[in-house]
Amino acid sequence: MIIETIVVNNNCLFNVTLDKYSHNLKKYLIENELFSQLLFGGIAGILAKTIVAPVERIKICFQISNEKFSIKKAIDLFKITIKKEGFISLWKGHSANILRVGPYASAHYAIHDQSEHFLKHYNIFPNYVKLNSFIAGALAGGGATLLTYPLDVIRVRVAFDT
Repeated sequence: MIIETIVVNNNCLFNVTLDKYSHNLKKYLIENELFSQLLFGGIAGILAKTIVAPVERIKICFQISNEKFSIKKAIDLFKITIKKEGFISLWKGHSANILRVGPYASAHYAIHDQSEHFLKHYNIFPNYVKLNSFIAGALAGGGATLLTYPLDVIRVRVAFDT
């Protein structure tokens, strides 16, 4: 067993313990930049959404109700939800969210990175670095949303059994 650091595009991704089988995975991740972007973009998105899922659920509850939002009412809703449905219910509908956010984050990260690389490589707007970033971000957001919008509709329906 050897502990190695996986580095893609000069970014340290993580340290892993490699055996003879996982060495091929490391080689594949380094050689296949797009696959790495898709994989790690999806992982990052899923972790982030898992952490904020309870807050998202409370936010959606306020959006579909007639109640005006306040911090006190949000805290009360947290308490009521935990008391009536249990702590785990704060992640209700989260599996559908994971099915949406994994592909969304993967596509967003990969499209953004590839677009930026394309714009820089072909000198589309050589003197406008911010414009290149803006165009790459717009392509990434639009492309990822277009690909995953149906999954977002399913997520909301599953979360609230409508």
